Amino acid sequence: MDMDKCEDELQERFRGCMLGAVLGDCLGGPLEFKNGNNSFPFSRLKREFRLYDAWEPERDGVLEFTDDTAMARQLAYSLLETRTHLDPRNLARRFVDEYHREQGRGYGEAVTEVFEKLHKSDCRDPYGPAKEQFKTEGSFGNGAAMRVHPVAMFCHGRSRTELLEMADASARITHSHQLGVRGAQLQAYAVSMALDGVDSKAFLANMLELVESFSEDPKSKHTYRYKFEIMRKALATKNDDLAIALGNGVAALHSVPSAIFSFLRAQSPIEQLRDSSRFVRTVQLAISFGGDTDTIGSMAGAMAGAYYGEVDVPENFLDVCEGVYDAIKQADGLVKLVRENLDSDVSEPIVKRIKIEVQEIEVKPDINPELLKPEPEDIKPDVIKSELKPSASKSKEDVVEPDSALDNDTTDSAIDIKHNIVK
Repeated sequence: MDMDKCEDELQERFRGCMLGAVLGDCLGGPLEFKNGNNSFPFSRLKREFRLYDAWEPERDGVLEFTDDTAMARQLAYSLLETRTHLDPRNLARRFVDEYHREQGRGYGEAVTEVFEKLHKSDCRDPYGPAKEQFKTEGSFGNGAAMRVHPVAMFCHGRSRTELLEMADASARITHSHQLGVRGAQLQAYAVSMALDGVDSKAFLANMLELVESFSEDPKSKHTYRYKFEIMRKALATKNDDLAIALGNGVAALHSVPSAIFSFLRAQSPIEQLRDSSRFVRTVQLAISFGGDTDTIGSMAGAMAGAYYGEVDVPENFLDVCEGVYDAIKQADGLVKLVRENLDSDVSEPIVKRIKIEVQEIEVKPDINPELLKPEPEDIKPDVIKSELKPSASKSKEDVVEPDSALDNDTTDSAIDIKHNIVK
């Protein structure tokens, strides 16, 4: 695949970020929940990746991207259209249009219900449908985090406060639970620091500082603070087995920390992956967690691509995966836009304030409320049925249950994809 060369380091990093996210999504998709809720041995991943060395697109086709990339692309397009800010209504309409154009990308049922309500109301209140879900608690899935990297690119050169504000606004169109929103903020901040080339020690310290600012129960294991403490210990000891406790599920809490760990850990050599480049090593480590491999791979790939740049992305992967050309075009458009905004010293709010006209709308209940009753304390939500197809495999947006549903201590349960009920 021939491409124009990058003019400078920033363009190199922007391209790497968009490419990394797409490639992580496509490469992770075929293994999504293929090993139940278990991790993959590195030998399996190396064998899978060797197949791509002799890949012929005309003979073998391409690996398709999922809803991760579909929604990230629309977020990038929306920012390129509005140019100086995030317009929640514009973004919501783009999500809805993208979903109706290609519904087979693996969207979860809960998010499709959000899209249908947005469609019926012409996105009058872009945040309303998401707030109504799951007894008004909202989803804590990883769907907002998986698509947020264009926000980090758009906010390059801006303050962390502005970055977190835009990540929050982009998340709440589909995710209103704090864990879902904070997962998007953490991922956006991670990609932002990767774009800046922040070294691993400062990177982790900054992430811990942000996590400490969250209002979380210090005694609960169902917090980002608890996950990042596991991450800190695993990185300090290079104990990859300990890192498995970070999780691999569709909840943001069980996938965003895993992606961040993969990015940081892969900066050091890993004996079993010694033949892999730094970018490939990151994606392989992320996918090795098993479970929600396309999303963990995509989030880690966005960070690695932003940090190492396009130059570290194997060229043969560009022929294997769908969506590569568009990713490069969007990256080039965003880097040009960022420079224009920084040169013009744009001072308007980074998120457009929306005025909502209240109208009486008859809304049918999402699902039978009886199906949302809490399950016993010892049930675990992170196991998805392994027979799901990679292209339409799971409900990233569907996760919201009480603390017991976030417990990672058991292994013999599964999520009901339709209703997101742990069983």
